[in-house]
Amino acid sequence: MATEERDGLPWSKEDGTAVMETRGKGIIMLEQKAEITQALQAILKKSGKDYLSLSNAKKKMGAGLRRTLEIKSNHSSASVRKILEPYLGETLEILKGGRSVYLAIRRAPVDWVLMGLSTHAPKGVGALGKLLPIFSKTRLIGVLNELLRDRRVVASLNEKGEARLTISSNAMEVPPAPPESDNGCEPINAGRPETAIIDSLDEKARRKAFYLAFRELDRGRIFVRICDLRRHLGWKREDFDSLLRHLRDEEIIQLHSGDVTMMTSQEVDEGFIDENGFRMGTVTWHGRD
Repeated sequence: MATEERDGLPWSKEDGTAVMETRGKGIIMLEQKAEITQALQAILKKSGKDYLSLSNAKKKMGAGLRRTLEIKSNHSSASVRKILEPYLGETLEILKGGRSVYLAIRRAPVDWVLMGLSTHAPKGVGALGKLLPIFSKTRLIGVLNELLRDRRVVASLNEKGEARLTISSNAMEVPPAPPESDNGCEPINAGRPETAIIDSLDEKARRKAFYLAFRELDRGRIFVRICDLRRHLGWKREDFDSLLRHLRDEEIIQLHSGDVTMMTSQEVDEGFIDENGFRMGTVTWHGRD
């Protein structure tokens, strides 16, 4: 919405009205909230990371955004946190780590830990803590204990007697194979079906093909790379992305950014970009289809 200032306040040029909320001495239009959230998302996206310390996030803000939020160069992380909290929306959160406070993509704590364990070799609590500085040591141990109790993570001892953590093959309940399609189709070959065949499949049959491909690729792991799944199915990009969005919205699957440093540029391009512009690299199965 185009705006101008009158008496130092923002006004809508379209209808001459101002819808505002007061924050300290500053006045922010309610319509600007979504734009500020998107600007914060863009900072993370441009950095290529799922989290940034508030001090780094502040440095990466443009002058216009800092001016709108009235963030000064001498503001502490605690002050920046208080200013940003109303603009996090449903996609962002602020996390208190062991040494710093972070702006991060909103994600369940267990998913952060499982992602950390899935992208690297077995590791101890200390190494995992360095990989996930967004957690304090106490909180990280609490999440790990939850995963150990649920047998989603297993611990073993190395030759020095140090615990090493890995994701269990039972990390996630495996749903039963979906029933045969009742539309008269033959069982679907999940390994690269011909595009002409895919074009003729109904929604239920496509979901079955997706499920079978996922299970063929996961092999007991919790994460499957989206680029691998896309290549395995061989569908048109728009068909694959459409079903991926539907399954995500129905909470059957969950999408994650993954570790792009472990992927080639082509594998990154063959991932998935969501509606907020975030690039997703891996997928987990959460529900029954």
